[in-house]
Amino acid sequence: ERILTQLHAEGYALSDSYSDASIVVVNTCGFIEAAVEESLEAITQALDENGRVIVTGCLATGNQNILRRFPGLVAVTGDGSVEATRS
Repeated sequence: ERILTQLHAEGYALSDSYSDASIVVVNTCGFIEAAVEESLEAITQALDENGRVIVTGCLATGNQNILRRFPGLVAVTGDGSVEATRS
């Protein structure tokens, strides 16, 4: 909710599809194995369909494996953390 509110306040609009979006933000969960798998599938799909992806949420918090597994990510931000970006 906070991410959507901030992006909307800065003039960004939501898109109904990954392919039409300028960038995709995938909010992840890392507490339950099924949620982890769903998050990883969402990241894969977003990268396949768009290529410009930011991963955030608890799965991304302190998890450098996300960058190793998905080297094409624009950024990885955890809950309340400073973003770690790739150029």
